[in-house]
Amino acid sequence: MFRLRAGWGQTGNERVPSDAALDLLRNNPWIPNGGDVGTPTVLPGRRLANPDLTWETTTQANVGFDLGIINNKFNLSFEYYIKNTEDLLLAKTVAGFTGKQFQMVNAGEVENKGIDISLSGTPVRTDNFSWDFNVNFSKNKNKVLSLVDGLDEIFPNIRIGTGNDLAPSIVKVGEPVGSFYGFVYEGVDAATGNAIYADERQIIGDPNTDYTYGINNTISYKGIDLNFFIQGVQGNDIFNATRSQLIGRSGRIPFGLSSEIRNTWTATNTSAPLPSLNANNTQLLSSEFVEDGSFLRLKNISLGYTLKDSNALKSIGGESLRFYISGQNLITLTDYSGIDPEISTGSGFDGSFNDGAAGIDTGAYPISKTFTVGLNFKF
Repeated sequence: MFRLRAGWGQTGNERVPSDAALDLLRNNPWIPNGGDVGTPTVLPGRRLANPDLTWETTTQANVGFDLGIINNKFNLSFEYYIKNTEDLLLAKTVAGFTGKQFQMVNAGEVENKGIDISLSGTPVRTDNFSWDFNVNFSKNKNKVLSLVDGLDEIFPNIRIGTGNDLAPSIVKVGEPVGSFYGFVYEGVDAATGNAIYADERQIIGDPNTDYTYGINNTISYKGIDLNFFIQGVQGNDIFNATRSQLIGRSGRIPFGLSSEIRNTWTATNTSAPLPSLNANNTQLLSSEFVEDGSFLRLKNISLGYTLKDSNALKSIGGESLRFYISGQNLITLTDYSGIDPEISTGSGFDGSFNDGAAGIDTGAYPISKTFTVGLNFKF
């Protein structure tokens, strides 16, 4: 079996709050009044209005094929796609003289192109034993093609830390969306304990993956069944903002809370890998906190036993009884030093989804390990 396919289409994206185009007021419940006495008040909002705001529009074209191999015992699927997104929605930082902090804008045009490949099949199937598998592979590359008003770069309004520290994200023509932008960290000055940085800011990381993959297997022997799914992500960077705070580098925490600060430079420990905690070492936006976010995870595994054709079951009107135990997220292999490399895309200052916030770890809640024991009774 061989089937060739192609497609074209357009979709809109309304991932923006319903009031994002408006200039709103915000409630501040407590304004000091010369002492302990305060009064509730209303202040101007942080967002600058944009009455011209529109939805994103994504145009996609794809071509692919499906191929059956060895009498369709194995099936191969391949697809190549190109997606162009116009009027990209973004929370953009605005100049301070406006009295605002950001504005939702249609920032420009972004291109995504890549491939999706999957292979599935049943290598073995007998009366007592079977093995089914599915392997998938995806690769995507995105690039900013143009920005609004002829700009070369836009800084998304993303805040990290406990204050108004801007995140190291940039949307720059010719680069992937949300690339990390900052100073290159070059180590510690052994004489002074100061951090050493390159003079100019530059692209220091990319939160977008090189490729992702998954492997799913189901093996059955008589009444016993085993299923496991492995997930892999390769080539993405993570900006570990949580680490910067825990080692006292964000300027918001005067003393670090991590045991890692034992490796901080002091006059008696001049070979330490971390700079001193002096004020001139609070540079947050640097490659010091960019890490490889690749990981391999045992996403799910389950083992079960099914009892069929039992006289005891038939006597109570039962057809089958299955007992199983399963676990999720049990093993993760990664070099990332944070709690969990599988962090979701972040949000803007107003809590709305922000395309430029990918790959920033601000203490995201880790994916939990879970165990489940179950019993299925079929009448």
